[in-house]
Amino acid sequence: NTLHDSGIGLAIFSKQFIAYARLALLLKINPQDVQSSGILTTEEIESLNNILQNTSSEQIIKMIISFSKAQNDIKHSPIPQLPLELAIIGLSK
Repeated sequence: NTLHDSGIGLAIFSKQFIAYARLALLLKINPQDVQSSGILTTEEIESLNNILQNTSSEQIIKMIISFSKAQNDIKHSPIPQLPLELAIIGLSK
């Protein structure tokens, strides 16, 4: 609700989250490619690596799939934030 109530576009948020999760997955699978691409700074890579220490590739894939579905569902939901809320709840199990 906080995102929606503050006027942040939920579709834009989910798109950016998916892009960030994709980078996290790429960093987890092939760190050299991400480091050499220049997409992230050294500090951003270090910060993301700290987060990824306790996150598996499978968990990141589940996040991407869940948020991709939620992003599509936002367009048709009578409550726009509901698909994102359900995605988060589903991932927290």
